[in-house]
Amino acid sequence: MTVCKYCNKTFSAHPSRTAKRKSTRTVCGSCSVTRRRWKNKIKLVELLGGKCTKCGYSKHPAALHFHHKNPLEKSYEINSSKLLLKDVDKEVNKCILLCANCHSIEHTNKELLEKFEIL
Repeated sequence: MTVCKYCNKTFSAHPSRTAKRKSTRTVCGSCSVTRRRWKNKIKLVELLGGKCTKCGYSKHPAALHFHHKNPLEKSYEINSSKLLLKDVDKEVNKCILLCANCHSIEHTNKELLEKFEIL
């Protein structure tokens, strides 16, 4: 058993299929996937300018969302489970980068709120 250097959980580090030697893995599968997805998201965020196109927020990538400019052209959502760079390049180019606040506002039905006299 090996201890993951990120989460400190023990995992079975199977030796490689071709070699009869001890595995050199130091990261569990879960942390490996999470790390790869974050690295890919950061690359995609940088590809779109690294900041919210409405307000300019750029402090943390977790608060930046990919918003499709035209929902009819959307093939799939860009989320952590789909972050494989080779698959999402075309989809990302259909998007703008919005912070969580601006993204929520963008998806709010403003006309309905005005009818309800909320805005």
